Amino acid sequence: MTGRSTVAEGLQQNSRTMIRTTLLEVVNAVAESADTEGEVVAVLHHLFTTGRMRLVGEFTEKDFATFGF
Repeated sequence: MTGRSTVAEGLQQNSRTMIRTTLLEVVNAVAESADTEGEVVAVLHHLFTTGRMRLVGEFTEKDFATFGF
């Protein structure tokens, strides 16, 4: 099973299961179902601001408001 399939399955199940993956894999999984780039951005913004998705590494402590969302 690839990382992308795992991400897509987790999103479809609307579960609270922790999935370790890359941001690129999440973007690609969302893009498979989105109609526009704006929709991809909106979904990712929702996932981050609701706490459904968290970044690890150098962006862990960043506030997405500083990125102009």
